[in-house]
Amino acid sequence: MDQPKRDAPGAWAATSRADAPVDLDGGASGTPKKIADFWAWWCSGGGQRIAKFLGRGKRRDVDSALNSLIAGIDPRLSWRVDPTLAGLHRLTVTAQGHPEARCVARRWLLAAPENDPNWRFADLLGPRDERTISFEGVDVELEDTWVSLFGFGTAFRAAVSHPLMAGFEPADRPRLARALLEAACGEAAVEHWIAQVTVTEVVSEDAVQLHEVAVALVELSIENMSAELEPSWRVLQGRLDGKQMVAMARVPLVPLVRPECDRHVQLDVPYSDDSAGGYPGPDSLPQLQDFEDSLAELVSANGECVASETVPGMRRLHFYTDSLSPAAAALVDAAHGWGQGEVSVSTELDPTWQDVAHLRA
Repeated sequence: MDQPKRDAPGAWAATSRADAPVDLDGGASGTPKKIADFWAWWCSGGGQRIAKFLGRGKRRDVDSALNSLIAGIDPRLSWRVDPTLAGLHRLTVTAQGHPEARCVARRWLLAAPENDPNWRFADLLGPRDERTISFEGVDVELEDTWVSLFGFGTAFRAAVSHPLMAGFEPADRPRLARALLEAACGEAAVEHWIAQVTVTEVVSEDAVQLHEVAVALVELSIENMSAELEPSWRVLQGRLDGKQMVAMARVPLVPLVRPECDRHVQLDVPYSDDSAGGYPGPDSLPQLQDFEDSLAELVSANGECVASETVPGMRRLHFYTDSLSPAAAALVDAAHGWGQGEVSVSTELDPTWQDVAHLRA
């Protein structure tokens, strides 16, 4: 990640109030038209005007323009402008921890111009260079934070302590804890590898400071990569509809993997040869694998298969696709090509990936 030049002219960060509470049920829905309207404004001179405001130190003008525009896409979004080492500006529009809005932020990013001479764009905040963050108008020192990490499958649970925590309302403390973790580790690392964030007043003997948390998350991400540096898959066992089940799930299995893929498509694929102890035998296993691969290739631009569950006589495939694309319809059509029985297909919007939460290793 490019870090800001501390002494460079205009090297300040403009930002909306990312720590402010928002109404999850109200306001705009982040439609494609609203995103298109934003980029039309930007490319017709809006981006150049924002750059000029930054160069002249006119922060209020930047705030006035971007606050209304970003809120017009979705009120759950927040934004931040940082300088880059290359002397450009980076505009980050983030869902600030709201998984339901991640797809909106990612669609905003995917629609960004590719060759803007003054700007770079992102939808996730990286680690911060500052030593303090502002939360509810209070400056909070990062180095006073202590964190206890507990293994939780392929992720961590984090218990966060800070001397100023008690001064905030109970409902605000978890938000402050997450803000501290994201400031040190970046949004992506926290959402990928920390499954639960809690607040504690007790600093345990094994607690570490934030920079050590960042190192631990990097190490965990490396542990969960394949030899080809691709995401690994884990084998899980359990029961499905009362039958013994073996599952395969990608790691990590979180919406941030493909935020724009907000539609869950479930395909229940029957197979005829279950001679291998109730699981796919030699007459069915190769065909099942080929069928799954062909479906994944079919929708690779707008979705992917993230997990499967196999019980005697049936394999359930879990795909997530972009609901604004024809990927789900393509999967439904392709299901008719299976030759060992009728495939049952169901789809629903699921931006938080709750339909596969039980398979998170």
